[in-house]
Amino acid sequence: MSFSEKELIKITSDLVKIPSINPTGKEKEVTQYLTSLLNKEKIQYKLIPVDENRKNIVAILPGKTKANALIFTGHQDVVPISKEELKRWNKPPFSGEIGEKYIYGRGSSDMKGGLASALYAMITLKRNKIVPEHTIILVATVDEEHYMKGVKECIKDEDVKLGKYVVVCEPTNLEICTASKGRTWGKITVHGKTAHGSQKGLGINAIEKASDLIQIIKSRTFTFTKNEYGETFWQTYAISGGVEPAIVPDSCTLYLDARLNLNHYPDELWKSYEEIVNFISSQDKDFKSDLEIIEKRSPWITDKDEEIVKLIEKYLEKYKVEPKYNIFQGTTDGTWFKSINITPVIFGPGDLSCVHKENEKLEISQLITSCKIYMDLMLNY
Repeated sequence: MSFSEKELIKITSDLVKIPSINPTGKEKEVTQYLTSLLNKEKIQYKLIPVDENRKNIVAILPGKTKANALIFTGHQDVVPISKEELKRWNKPPFSGEIGEKYIYGRGSSDMKGGLASALYAMITLKRNKIVPEHTIILVATVDEEHYMKGVKECIKDEDVKLGKYVVVCEPTNLEICTASKGRTWGKITVHGKTAHGSQKGLGINAIEKASDLIQIIKSRTFTFTKNEYGETFWQTYAISGGVEPAIVPDSCTLYLDARLNLNHYPDELWKSYEEIVNFISSQDKDFKSDLEIIEKRSPWITDKDEEIVKLIEKYLEKYKVEPKYNIFQGTTDGTWFKSINITPVIFGPGDLSCVHKENEKLEISQLITSCKIYMDLMLNY
């Protein structure tokens, strides 16, 4: 079967060169690049609109049966680069430079390498006129790095709903991640009352009330969730309040972000927050606040005896890579596939420890191995 490592590397580099930063949602050029390849290879696909100029791609390689399709998924967007971070890059972040061992640039590991790997595996099967036993679907989403609006639209698609398993091609160093932690966050508004700043004791200072809340949140731990994978924790960030220095602030907003350990779910987390607010309110009649829960992403666990997991293990051994298991610390589009009963496993090239920071890179040998394993999965599932 014809397979060009050079072509795979070039596709990955080309994708890295496209600054598909999100927010603010600049994935359009990636979508155009991917669809041009699909058109060239005559692979059928559909575009699923999300926002203006933002579209998911669902590419389909029909199998002998449509039922229990095998899905691969990767996202088109990358995180922004701050001015300070930019100073720490050794190479231009969107150079896509190909070195002896690595491809360099923002998105190389997270996760244009994994996306290119799955796409090229599909292209290789198509070129060799191979009809897999089960339909193979590649889902390339937008907005994964922000609100995951892309995958939330994709899981409504009738072809996607036919999936049994989804391989999330995020960077795992070729380890098999059969579990993923959860995440939830919300916007808190603490209310006060304005007054002239020259008069002591007048008004209700919303910033001070928010400070009291933050300190209690900081002291609240979740040691009951602790295991070998860590524990649930939360933190406040992005605080703002007040009109100008002469006025007692009557409003203060902040965000509360929680990272959930396995078997700890968003609703349980927010119940803990509610208990804190009730306690403060019982002690302080002037404390008033509102909560807007923005997102709930539950943790999940996939049984290691699932067919897809066993197949990945088998093909790692084929390429002389020792199978290792881990859990994924962040959240991925896999959470939403799980919500419609498609079983996820996270497995892909790249090192999570070098992403969302300066000097991101992707090991070329991992890119090639992942693509070969994806092909084996497509052929033998």
